[in-house]
Amino acid sequence: MDNRPSVDFNRVSDFITQTLAQVKAQLEEDTAGFVRHYLDHAEYEMVFEGLFIGIMKLPYRPAIDLATALTIASDLRLDQEAMYDAFFFNNLCTYAAH
Repeated sequence: MDNRPSVDFNRVSDFITQTLAQVKAQLEEDTAGFVRHYLDHAEYEMVFEGLFIGIMKLPYRPAIDLATALTIASDLRLDQEAMYDAFFFNNLCTYAAH
């Protein structure tokens, strides 16, 4: 049984929206569109993973709160089951550590 508290989806949505605002000019247009579309449909796991895959591909590291990103990724259980990349959480941890 998972003892994690329930997810505060308002907090998740706010964090994704703020993060997207910081990096959208540098993201591929398809990635930004994907994030907006699936955020509108409350598909938070898909949105979060897609956004951070895009961020990790950037040639620089944007000034975003990676500690909060890791917490939210865990809250969304992306440490257990990712949508697109089986190694997403490990990759995010590595990215955050460097």
